[in-house]
Amino acid sequence: METILVSLVSLALIIVASVTMAISTMQSSSKIADSWKNMETQSANINRTDIAATAPAHYAGGAIDLTVKNDGQTNLSDFPKWDVIVQYQSGNVTYLTFNPVYPPANNQWTVKGIYSSAGTPEIFDYNVLNPSEQATLTIGLNPELSSGQACRITISTSNGVKSQTDLIRD
Repeated sequence: METILVSLVSLALIIVASVTMAISTMQSSSKIADSWKNMETQSANINRTDIAATAPAHYAGGAIDLTVKNDGQTNLSDFPKWDVIVQYQSGNVTYLTFNPVYPPANNQWTVKGIYSSAGTPEIFDYNVLNPSEQATLTIGLNPELSSGQACRITISTSNGVKSQTDLIRD
């Protein structure tokens, strides 16, 4: 009688453990599938995103106006989550913070305007950089570049797509 009771309890524990393991496996598989789907969506978004930054041909000091063209197929916005980094020729690096108000203060950047490929200010999708549009980003540097000094400016969108441009002060 005692062996039957022990056997029934052991059998019940084995069944409960098996069911628990099966449920945990299904939940883990579901979480992995959701993560995989999110990674595919993010990867496709990155593959459709492309920007090209261009520094002014001549720079004599003061605020820097960069042109950033959306060469991809994705609408770009969420500018506060973009990164702008300036690397000086000396090796110093400055991370610039976003300022929604023009003109930017020292070591800040802002979107001065967004324009169509023909150069006219945008009318639709205000504050969204659509494909084939270009944005003018204004950068306030401190310290300013000295005459003949160069810097590299890196711009990265919120999904990690980046572009670099070099600037030399006249």
